[in-house]
Amino acid sequence: MNLNAQTRLAVSALTALATFVGTSRAEAERATFIAGGELTAQEEDAVRAGAQAAIEAASWQVVESDLIPAAVATLFACIAGDDDERQCLSEVFAGTKAERAVVVQVASKEDSGKPLRVLTGSVYRGTGTRLAIEQRHCERCGGEQLKASARELVAVLIRQARARAKPTLLALRSVPEGARIILDGRVRGETDMDLWVYPGRHVVRLERDGFERATRELTIDDGEHLTVKVALERKRGAAVGAESGTSAGSRGTRSRRWPWLVVGAGGAALAAGAVLWAVDEDETSGTGLARHRYRDTAPYGLGVGAAGALVVGAGVYLLVRGPEETRPVPIASVDGEAAWVGVRGWF
Repeated sequence: MNLNAQTRLAVSALTALATFVGTSRAEAERATFIAGGELTAQEEDAVRAGAQAAIEAASWQVVESDLIPAAVATLFACIAGDDDERQCLSEVFAGTKAERAVVVQVASKEDSGKPLRVLTGSVYRGTGTRLAIEQRHCERCGGEQLKASARELVAVLIRQARARAKPTLLALRSVPEGARIILDGRVRGETDMDLWVYPGRHVVRLERDGFERATRELTIDDGEHLTVKVALERKRGAAVGAESGTSAGSRGTRSRRWPWLVVGAGGAALAAGAVLWAVDEDETSGTGLARHRYRDTAPYGLGVGAAGALVVGAGVYLLVRGPEETRPVPIASVDGEAAWVGVRGWF
């Protein structure tokens, strides 16, 4: 690998990292907070205030959960049991559209005759799997003490979750290419394209003129590289070029014009061959010095005329075959004592 290639590779890596970090700053990761356990209403408010302060200090966006107390109790029972945690939290993520869930449960017990509050916190990724878990103990905790303990606990949980999370790459491919990418409601470019995204649930919409809109709902885990390939379906009555994206009418007009241009080019080559044949002179023509300046153009005329005949034949073939299946490209070359013209395309 040469220096330029190494430089380009380094720049690409730094650009990707900067894009990921910039996206992290510009699009704050959405996190919902759930608190429960042995708490009075005032104590729950204190725990919630401390946790939300830590979440906002970490530049995460707090997404409110509408779980009622009975649903919260069911969630904690599900997490504490043998059930799959991903199933336990599936409704939470589906309802909030968050990428993270911060869960804090408070229990009361006695230690050597002294009342003790135990705060157990966890951070879950959008797929429902756990990223971090921590505990804090608080003796004789009141409202302010619970608030401070909850803030410290959640701050540690977020640091651990970030340390374990990895960049997630989403590669979007479409047939045909050139489809507009709308990711989570924002236009991000055109296929084919690779995007750094947050782990969790995403909605991708691909749009291209003349094709039906394609929508995919995805769930991507931390560090996963997911490739999504979509074959776009044509709209009824709107045949679109796979590469140019033009309508059937305009494509037909251009495709129909090409065969006539090919026929015209072939006819011109035939005429040029005839002229070269007509002005040919033999070596015996003339006298003296003129005999050494004769014009031997017959071989050129024969070659150009033959090529012209082939090109005319190709143009006629394209006219007979029709505009929908042809994309001809005329080509020509002059090299030393040889010259030729032709057409390159799909036959």
